[in-house]
Amino acid sequence: MIAGEPVWMRMIKDLLREIRERYHLNLIDLDRKNQEFKKASGRIDAFLSRFDQEKFYYLYALDGVLMLAEGQVPEAHARFKECLTKLPRTEDANSHYVSLFCNCLLSLRESTEAWRELRQEALDIHASTKIRRFLSFPTEEKLNKIVNDS
Repeated sequence: MIAGEPVWMRMIKDLLREIRERYHLNLIDLDRKNQEFKKASGRIDAFLSRFDQEKFYYLYALDGVLMLAEGQVPEAHARFKECLTKLPRTEDANSHYVSLFCNCLLSLRESTEAWRELRQEALDIHASTKIRRFLSFPTEEKLNKIVNDS
């Protein structure tokens, strides 16, 4: 806070920052839903360069999902691993869910059965709606197909 800055001004600035964050997150989500994955990925990069990366660590995992959708498997796996390094030091339900999400999708590459346990454990966690909105697990049938096709 700037010395002498009134509390109400700080509150307005915080509110405006939150509105900008939500606006950009909604644009990312809209691009994802419209299957404009490269556009959404570009928005994620721009968002992370502009806003608090520690607060929005889960967007690294979302970017990995978008890369998978584009067929960029090695890049996606690198992004999932990067996300795991960005997790908050204090583990809460959200960071635990994101960790399990990334590890589940990474384990698909080895075609092990570990992904089933990771997925189920994550689904049992009460992560925030925002996290689940961006990082929803594919169905078990879809994951089986991915494993069997690789």
